Amino acid sequence: MRFCRYGSGLLAFDNGNPVGIEEISVMLKMSERSVYHAIQNLVQKKILSKVKSGNDNKYYANPWLFCKEKRGNQDKSD
Repeated sequence: MRFCRYGSGLLAFDNGNPVGIEEISVMLKMSERSVYHAIQNLVQKKILSKVKSGNDNKYYANPWLFCKEKRGNQDKSD
């Protein structure tokens, strides 16, 4: 994933600035409303998480789905 920061999973540009709905809508040539609903679906399915940071939201990829290293089983019952 190009915009997924290694280690934190933060969706961000190369300079570290978080990627927001506005930027995603421009990149995908979609309305902000459509992007917002798509992100809400991804959050609901636990593919992304949304964290409030001041007046902005930051989005993080689920490390169990997008990590680059082997981390074992997510289910702690083993």
